[in-house]
Amino acid sequence: MINETKFWQGYDEFKKYHNTFLCLFFHLVTVALQIICFVGFFLSFRPSLILIAIAIPFLTDGIGHMFEKNFKEVLEKTRNNKKTNSGGVNVFYNFSYKIISFVDYFI
Repeated sequence: MINETKFWQGYDEFKKYHNTFLCLFFHLVTVALQIICFVGFFLSFRPSLILIAIAIPFLTDGIGHMFEKNFKEVLEKTRNNKKTNSGGVNVFYNFSYKIISFVDYFI
């Protein structure tokens, strides 16, 4: 069950560090590439695709934060949360935030 309060609190935290088009675009690229890797894994059963899917955010999200000029701040925030994202939320919430924020940018 999704805890809606925690979900939206995490989204508010996510939005603090993701505001520019290029940052949001690279986060959306992350989602697309990870989906492609996971589908490819289930179709071909190549374990290397899982490793690539795990590594993708470290490259593409990092590029997005370099464009937004908050890479060091986000890196410090993730270290403080001891998570792989600035919001300190689970992977599924973070995955959702990337899609929602890109759509929200145009609304």
